[in-house]
Amino acid sequence: MRILQVLPALVSGGVERGTVEIASALQAAGHHAWVASAGGPLVADIEHVGAVHHRLPLKTKNPWVMGNNALALARLIRDQGIDLVHARSRAPAWSALAAARICGLPFVTTYHGIYGQGSGIKRFYNSVMARGDVVIAPSQFARDYLMQHHPHTDPQRVVVIPRGVDTDYFDPALWAGRPLEIPALAALLQRAARPFWVLPARLSRWKGHDLALSAFARSGVGGSLMFCGADTPDAPYRQELSQKIRDLGLGERVFFGNLPADTMPALYAAADYVLSPSMKPESFGRVIIEAAAMAKIVIATHHGGAAESILSGQTGFLIPVDQAETALAQTMKTVWALSDAARHTLCQAARQRIIATYSLSAMQQATLDVYHTLSARQKR
Repeated sequence: MRILQVLPALVSGGVERGTVEIASALQAAGHHAWVASAGGPLVADIEHVGAVHHRLPLKTKNPWVMGNNALALARLIRDQGIDLVHARSRAPAWSALAAARICGLPFVTTYHGIYGQGSGIKRFYNSVMARGDVVIAPSQFARDYLMQHHPHTDPQRVVVIPRGVDTDYFDPALWAGRPLEIPALAALLQRAARPFWVLPARLSRWKGHDLALSAFARSGVGGSLMFCGADTPDAPYRQELSQKIRDLGLGERVFFGNLPADTMPALYAAADYVLSPSMKPESFGRVIIEAAAMAKIVIATHHGGAAESILSGQTGFLIPVDQAETALAQTMKTVWALSDAARHTLCQAARQRIIATYSLSAMQQATLDVYHTLSARQKR
């Protein structure tokens, strides 16, 4: 099979990592993978696994450029003998859909986001992600959301394939003792007190940083809290958080870090607890399964994909959204007070569930099975 994946750019993020993971699986299985995007740091990862990157200005909503992208993709499809097109984001999906239809190829989408619906124009724009011959949803929540907002979608075309994590790489035994070998992380850890609470997410209001600060102050737990995610020190939200840290008297206990993606297992290894208190439901939530694979206790808000990936009280903890600050503070106190034996049992249960339910190999194989089915159908 010759598969073309299309997305806006190859920067850090769950969509981009999933693209690399599927390209790697295709190449390892003896197939051929192409990726079209506007480029970015993960182009090197795409090329490292043996796939081919094709640069196009796909990070655009300009109708004229989108039309030209459709023609360019159609030429690429014909020149390279592509068998199937897989789109992972809305604007490039419109170009990819047009190119696939021009060339008579199967078209797959992954409904990654919980897109705001808004006006009729916005709903139409979003609808391209429900137009695949197969639509992949990363969680049952994402599937239900899709069917609610695109009710004319044939439910037989929508399949749930959860994101996966490489549990051989995200393995606490592999990373034991290694955090101090990474200079950027070691410098941050010198400032940290135990227990070490980590919120790994880009600085965005809905990711729950403000909530975490309030709960941390209210809970009375010890230790340090670190916000780890892409941010700019002079960005308005960063400045608001910095002021709140000062107002709460947490200046020596809360700090910011921005580490490369390949150091995340080391960060999880160094952490005692991981927070994921997003205020909007996410279609999945990669942080949760990565941290759980590293045998860490995760506290997350009880909505979206998080409600499926955590068994509350057994593999982590879920807090109600409508009482998030109070519940997060109380849950932080609860996990802080766990006995060593109870903590060990919960952490091991978290990792075992990820191995059983959210492995990278299972996600890759399920996606390749979709490709095989559609390609075989196309040839009949």
